[in-house]
Amino acid sequence: MNYEAELRTLARREALVEKRQGQLPSGVKFSQRIEQLVQNPTAKMIEAAGEHARNNTFNNKAGAFASAIMSAKAKAPWLNLIVPFVRTPDNIVKFGLKRTPAAPLLADVREDLMAGGAKQERAIARILWGTGVMVGAGMLAQAGYITGAGPDDKKERQALLASGWRPYSIKVGGKYYEYNRLDPFAQWLGLASDMATLKYDEKDGADIAANVLGSLVNNTINKTYMQGLSNFVEFLQDPKRNGEWYLRQQAGTMAQPFTLLSNIASEQDPFARETNSVLDQIKYRMPGLRTDLPTRLDQFGEPMANRTYPGGPFSIAAPIAQSQESSDPLRQEAARIGWTPSTAADHFTSGKVRHELTPTQYHEYTQLIGQITANNARRLMASKGWSALDDDQKRDALDKSAKKARDAVKLAMIPYLTSGKRAALDRLRGQLEAQR
Repeated sequence: MNYEAELRTLARREALVEKRQGQLPSGVKFSQRIEQLVQNPTAKMIEAAGEHARNNTFNNKAGAFASAIMSAKAKAPWLNLIVPFVRTPDNIVKFGLKRTPAAPLLADVREDLMAGGAKQERAIARILWGTGVMVGAGMLAQAGYITGAGPDDKKERQALLASGWRPYSIKVGGKYYEYNRLDPFAQWLGLASDMATLKYDEKDGADIAANVLGSLVNNTINKTYMQGLSNFVEFLQDPKRNGEWYLRQQAGTMAQPFTLLSNIASEQDPFARETNSVLDQIKYRMPGLRTDLPTRLDQFGEPMANRTYPGGPFSIAAPIAQSQESSDPLRQEAARIGWTPSTAADHFTSGKVRHELTPTQYHEYTQLIGQITANNARRLMASKGWSALDDDQKRDALDKSAKKARDAVKLAMIPYLTSGKRAALDRLRGQLEAQR
C-alpha cells in the first residue's frame, strides 16, 4: 500500500514536470500519462517508492549503531534475551525524530534539506507537522489532559500512582489511557508532555539538558519491545539488589515465552501478583496458575488492580492500558502533597534479635502496616487542625502516624515469630476490621 501510494505520487510529480515543460507525449492527457508512469515506472521511481515503503513500515536499512548491535547478537545469541529487536525500534526512533525540531541532528535530514526541491519540501513539511503535534500535546499536558513521565521524586510518583494516575497517558473523564505503545505518535506526545510540564524555574541549563535527554531515553526504552533492555538497565543500576529479580524475570520468560498465554493469564486476573521465585514467575505467565500467587499490595495494604486493556488477551490489536482515577479522599490528598508511607523491609530487629520474614509473613506484615497507616491517615485528615497545617507539616504528621502503625505491627508480630502465637496479630486485625 505504501509502495503503490508513493509510486502514484511520484508518477503525478513526473507527469506534472513534463506538462509544465511541454514534454507530454503527443495525444496523451495528463491523467493518462500518470497511469502510464504507474504501470511502467522508471528505475529511479521504483527505488524511491521502495525506500518510502520501507521507511513507513520501519524496515529500512539499519544505521551504524543498530548494525553493530545486530552484528554482536549474531556472535553472541544470548544477547537476544536483552535486545530481541533492534532494527525496527531503531527505525521507529528515527521516524519520530525526523518529525521534531531535533530532526536536523540526523545526517539524512540534513542531506534532504541541502538537496532542495521535493526532498527539501518534504523534510520541512515533516518537521512542521510533527512540531505542530508536539505544540498541541504540550498545551494539553499543561491543562492536565496528557501526562508525561511524572515527578522525579520517588515518593511523589508513588503517591500519584496510588491515586490512579498513570505516566504517558491521556486523561478522559476519570480514566487514564496509556499511549506509550502507540508509536511513533507516542514519542511526540511523550516528549512534548515532558517538556511542557518541566519546572524550568527550578532547574539550570545542565538540569534542563539532562531532563531532555532523559525524556528521549524514557520515550525510547519504555516500550514493550524494549522491555528486555529496560529490565537489563534496571538490573545494572543496582546489581546486588535487583539481581535475583532479574534472574526470575529471565527464567520465567524462557520457561514460558508465549506472549499470548501471558496475556490470557493477565486478562483473567483482576489483581497484580507477587513473584518470589522462578516457579512463581512461570506461574505468573500461565492461565489458571497465576491466581495462586499472592496479590501485590499497595502502600495502604490494599490489593493492586491489574492493568486492563480493551482488547483483552488480544490486546496487541488495542495496546492501550486503562486506569481509573481513585475517588478516595486519602489517596487524592496524598497525591496532592506528594506523600506516601515508606516501604517496610522484610526484616526488623527487636532488642538484639533480627527477625527475617518469609514471603507469607511479609505479606501479612505489610498488609497490616498499610491498612493501619491508612486508617490513621484518614483520622488525621478528618481532624479539625488538618487544614491549618502547611504541606510540609502534613507530610511530617503523616510520617509520624505511619511510624506508629509500623511499631504496633512489629510488636504484634514478635510473639508469632518467636513462639507461633497469633493472639496479638489477630487482636490487631480485629481492631482494624472494627474501625472500617
